[in-house]
Amino acid sequence: MDSDDEKEERRSYNWEKGIDKTWENIGEDDSDLRAQERKRKKRSTQKAIQNVRKGMTRYVFVVLDLSKSILDKDMKPSRLTVAVKTVEAFILDYFDQNPLSQMGVIVARSSLAEKITELSGNPSKHISTLTSTSTNVSGEFSLQNSLEVARSTLCYVPAYGSREIIIVSGSLSTCDPGDIFETVELLKKEGIKVHIIGLSAEVYVCRAVTERTSGSYHVALNEPHFRELLLNLSPPPPSSSKTETRLIKMGFPQRRADISPSLCACHQQPKYGGYYCPQCQSKCCELPTDCQVCGLTLISSPHLARSYHHLFPVPYFIEHVPPVAQKTFGRDEAACLSCRVALSQAAVYTCPQCKGNFCTECDDYIHDSLHNCPGCEMQSRHNR
Repeated sequence: MDSDDEKEERRSYNWEKGIDKTWENIGEDDSDLRAQERKRKKRSTQKAIQNVRKGMTRYVFVVLDLSKSILDKDMKPSRLTVAVKTVEAFILDYFDQNPLSQMGVIVARSSLAEKITELSGNPSKHISTLTSTSTNVSGEFSLQNSLEVARSTLCYVPAYGSREIIIVSGSLSTCDPGDIFETVELLKKEGIKVHIIGLSAEVYVCRAVTERTSGSYHVALNEPHFRELLLNLSPPPPSSSKTETRLIKMGFPQRRADISPSLCACHQQPKYGGYYCPQCQSKCCELPTDCQVCGLTLISSPHLARSYHHLFPVPYFIEHVPPVAQKTFGRDEAACLSCRVALSQAAVYTCPQCKGNFCTECDDYIHDSLHNCPGCEMQSRHNR
């Protein structure tokens, strides 16, 4: 048996061990001040734009950098894996919060840009195409070509919808065929905003492009920060004062299952079922979309209902210390009105309308996902 002295000698010193992102192992105390500060900043930002008119119809192109720089290993297991998974999550969240909007996907590699999916409202198609295409990584990243490919489609979309380009780039340079600022002037003239999220370091040309097009530019610190930055672009942005206000004619087609296959207008392929335009009776495969024959906007009633909460959002709750227990609606208000967990934490949030108290987790869930206050719903039913 080895003695304790021999075991001690075989132990490696701390300075002999491998170093792998030691800055991420920094702990936080029980008060979790950094997380509270992030939530406070987020709430103040959202509160500032709560009463701003927002555009319900968005046309967005997501550009993913597939140059050699995306293969770096500073994100585990690689930038490519993290970027693809995060973009897939963004696609699902985008259509969940913007059911009346459309999206397309562009990949940039070998100093070129390729549009792999057209503008559509089918998230599964975007995800499957992106997954199969992301295995081919090569060459340099071209910012100008990416902007030109997206602009060639966005310049023809209806003026009542917002036009945006979201770029995920891991490169520190761009290989462009001409003057990129000429392209930027065209984007600015056509009202197209450019948002860029960098995975490396800040690049001057990216900052200049986003500032001139009234977009945003951020550099991700790590994987969770990257996901947070990208998902923050999911909610509809404030509508520009120059955006024209108009009534939009829409159709609500019903899905029918045919006995025999017939050609769909969108893919020109035989399908057994689909949605039939109420105006021209042409068949399409998915909603929302524009009829390929008459141009009518086709949606379903759930899509319209899910966009309602952006027009009339839940009021932001008032933050304060835990209250003294009292009875409201026959319940003990010293506990969260939603999950019934005791309100013993540092911050409690109260609805300004029903005066119900909620914990931090329920507050985030109500404003980010549910979009209805349980206390207000209970009160409205109680008063009937």
